[in-house]
Amino acid sequence: MSLPLELSQWLYRVLQPEYVNHEKTFTDSSLLLVTYKNLKPRTRIYINEQGAPNLLLNIYGSLPTTINNKVYKIPIEIWLPKSYPAESPIVYVTPTEKMNLQPGNHVDNNGKCYSFSLSNWKEFSNILNVLQELSLNFSAEPPVYAKPVVQLQQKPQQLQRPTGPLKEVQSPPPLPPIPAELRQSLLKSSSPSLTTALENGIKQLNFMDEVIDNKNDDILRFKSITSVENILQNIYDLDVFKRLEKTKLNVSGIQSSIGKFDKIFEFEFNEIDGLEQQISINSQILSEKKTKALQTINESNSFGAINVDEIISTETVLYTQLYDLVSHDLAIEDTLYTLTKSFDHGNIPLQTFIKYTRNLSREQFMNKALIRKISKLLNLDISQVH
Repeated sequence: MSLPLELSQWLYRVLQPEYVNHEKTFTDSSLLLVTYKNLKPRTRIYINEQGAPNLLLNIYGSLPTTINNKVYKIPIEIWLPKSYPAESPIVYVTPTEKMNLQPGNHVDNNGKCYSFSLSNWKEFSNILNVLQELSLNFSAEPPVYAKPVVQLQQKPQQLQRPTGPLKEVQSPPPLPPIPAELRQSLLKSSSPSLTTALENGIKQLNFMDEVIDNKNDDILRFKSITSVENILQNIYDLDVFKRLEKTKLNVSGIQSSIGKFDKIFEFEFNEIDGLEQQISINSQILSEKKTKALQTINESNSFGAINVDEIISTETVLYTQLYDLVSHDLAIEDTLYTLTKSFDHGNIPLQTFIKYTRNLSREQFMNKALIRKISKLLNLDISQVH
């Protein structure tokens, strides 16, 4: 089973310009993604121990681990250095919001993982063995655990009414009243709901001072203490809980925005990478075509003067001779025509006209005889020769 075509093309396009041995990196990462379906690839900025940022391939997801006969998914991130496989991969445990990190023999306080295969990477150089060994280590020593659930709202315990005779209980000294300045500052700095609760609390506290003065009324004292506890719980529920929920919503919105910007950055980076590769290919093609055009120009400049008669050639020597005889015969006819017109206009004397006409006619007769003879040899119709 192999990766989808689009994912394979994206992975190869990302690794080719950045990694030294991109073929080996592509093969190992593809095998890792096929073996562990919960892992996915992406590119992220990795800050090394010296503080230098590098854009690396980041494979993230969960590693199945068997703990107490149950399979758990341990969230991890795998960073492949640019010199991979000369340099070992970097593996981190990345607990979710509902988990806490538990450092141990194989995981440090930052979540970085250690194993025998990673320590002896030059001997093994197998990323699948690394994950298999980490899964066994996590089974023996889990790197994360679930956060305890905090109950924000607790119901106050109800006091049981005493059934026997009441004993005289020595009450504590009366509570001092809240100073006026502190009372005003609390009322001004609190929300409306908190202000109402504080006002009721102040009244109840003053009422409790009066009740405590009466040592015989223990039941009312216990009720007053319970009332104060309820008021404090209401203050917590009305103000702190709402602020906590609002903060969680803000954090969730910020995390969502960061995730969107990460996706936009990754998309734009991939687009730029694709354009750079296309520009490089086009530049190489243009350079090759330019070199070929210059070679053709230099070869054409090395040619001498072109003879038109040498360009036109026939199939055999007889056809060439026939072509020359026909051309010569037509030239003689044109010359005789010109002589006749010149004689008619009185441009040449009679003796000259007769002399040249006789010579040209004799030459034309010999040409026509040769044309007829060659035509018979070539099985040509004499009427189609001219």
